Amino acid sequence: RQTIRKIQQSTTNPKNSYNETIKQPAKLESDMMEMKTLGVSSLNHTFDNFKPNSSTDKAVALLKELSSGQAVKQFVLLYGTTGCGKTHLIEATILNWRAHGTRSLYMTFSEIARSLKSELRRGGEYYERLFKIYCERKRLIVDDFGMGTTESRFEISDLEDIIDMRYRRRYYPDCDLVTILATNKDIKELPDRVVSRF
Repeated sequence: RQTIRKIQQSTTNPKNSYNETIKQPAKLESDMMEMKTLGVSSLNHTFDNFKPNSSTDKAVALLKELSSGQAVKQFVLLYGTTGCGKTHLIEATILNWRAHGTRSLYMTFSEIARSLKSELRRGGEYYERLFKIYCERKRLIVDDFGMGTTESRFEISDLEDIIDMRYRRRYYPDCDLVTILATNKDIKELPDRVVSRF
C-alpha cells in the first residue's frame, strides 16, 4: 500500500516526489553524521524502543531518570551477558542526554586503551592531555570492558586511574561528573578498585 501511495503521488505531483527524493539522502546523511558525533550505532536505540524485563527494569528506570536530570547518581555499573541490552540502554541514555542539551563521550574500553597507547608513543604530554580529557569529561561512558579481550595490567591500571580520579572529584563543589561502565564479565571478575567506586 505504501508503494502504491508513492506511485500515486509521483503521478499527481511530480514536483513533490522530486523534493522527497532530494530530502531522503540529505536526511540519511544528517542521521549518519549525528550517529558519528554521538558515537551511537542507531538513532532508534531509545528507551521507548527497548523491551524491558524483570532483570532490566531497575537499570531502565535509573538511566531514564539520570539522563533526564531527575536523578543524581555519579557512578553506574551495567553488567550482564552479551545480548541483554546494555549497549541499547547506553545509547538510549546518550540520546536522551542529547535531547536535554547534554553532551557525552562514549567509547569502548579497547578504544580508550588504544588511544592512550597511541598518545603515549607520541610523548608523555600527549598522553597526559588525553588522560585528563577522560578524567574531566562530564559524561563518560565506557562500554565492553572485557569483551573478548585479555586486558594488560597497564590497560586496566589506566581505567582504574581514570575512574579513581573521577571518583575523588565527586565531592568537589558543583561536581557534575557521571561515569557509566558496562561489561559482560561477572562482577566478581572485575578489579576491586573499579567495583568499589560504583
